[in-house]
This record gives sequence, C-alpha cells and structure tokens, in this order.
Amino acid sequence: ASAALAAAGTACAASVARAASPLSDTGVWDDEADIIICGAGCAGLAAACTASFESLGTTINLEAAPEEHCGGNSAATMGVLFCPNDVDGAKLYQSNLNGFYHNFMDEEIFDVWAHDIVINKDWMEENFDCEYEPCKIGTAGVEGEFPTIPGAEFCPTYQRTEGTTWGAIKAKFDELGLPIYYDARAMRLVVNDDGEVVGVE
Repeated sequence: ASAALAAAGTACAASVARAASPLSDTGVWDDEADIIICGAGCAGLAAACTASFESLGTTINLEAAPEEHCGGNSAATMGVLFCPNDVDGAKLYQSNLNGFYHNFMDEEIFDVWAHDIVINKDWMEENFDCEYEPCKIGTAGVEGEFPTIPGAEFCPTYQRTEGTTWGAIKAKFDELGLPIYYDARAMRLVVNDDGEVVGVE
C-alpha cells in the first residue's frame, strides 16, 4: 500500500503542513509513495537512500525547514559516527547507557541494532563515498563517547577525514535524485476507516 501526502485540493506541498482538517475524506493527495519519511537529517536521508539501495519502494522526504536550512541538528554538527567493534560490547555499553529505561527495550530490536551498528563505519564508507578516522575532537576514539560507561572500550567513535556525515549522506541523496518537499512539516497521520495509516498531513 502506498502512503500519501494530503492537502486541501491543492498541489502545494507546503499545504500539507497547514491543512486545517483531516483530508482522508476527500481522497485527494498531493503526491504518493511507498514510504513517507519525516525529516532530512542523517536518519531521514539515510532511510531514503537505503530504500533506494535495497529497492524497498519509492520514498518522499518531508522537511519542515526551507531548503537553505534543511537538515536540522545533523547539518549543524560534525556528525561523529558511533561504531562498536564487538556485538556483545555494544550491548553492554548501550544497556548501561540506557540505565532504567533499558527495561522498556524490545530485546529482538536491540539484538538487530547491535549486529548492525558494528558495521556502521564500513556501511557509511561503502555507500556514501567517504572515509572515517578515529575521533579526535571531544572524545577519544578508543574510549567511546562516554568513557566511564561499562563497555566503552568496545565502542570507539569516528569522524570524517573531510566534511561531515550529514554532508556525505545529503550528497548521495541528491545524486540519487530522491524526492523531497521543503517547508513541509508533517502534522499528523491520515488513517482509513480500518485505522490503517494511509498518509501524512
């Protein structure tokens, strides 16, 4: 099923953000895609790129900011890359970092995260045409982001040798020609009569 962008009978993407009432009744969509992604930071753009890499379906990103200010916090930071060198070490570190809140973590999801995070650096370098080195700013690359947390010794951090992490992802996003709407803040989900999410308003 496709997700869609709803607006009050207009073709203006910005109307998605300003629509005054739910538009599931009209069935009028500004655009349609298999996956709607909210945001154009590292996570949002990487999600769209991954969908393209793996042929998961068409995507549309919705970015609240205008194009010249897009990217949120991701575009304003160096983009330190967290990449543990051991699956069990990653779990140890993150579970201690989570503290009490780890009790609310789905263990299956946590296990998938741990197995994927250890290839984070290689995945970035292979897919986004960039290189990383041990972090030299703010944290020691061999001690992890928070050196006093148990398991930090398994969790080095990295920085790009040139440029930022967001810059590398945005460059690939642009190269792939993936669609994005700027000035288009997602306000709420649109559901059908069965309660299924069918769009974003």
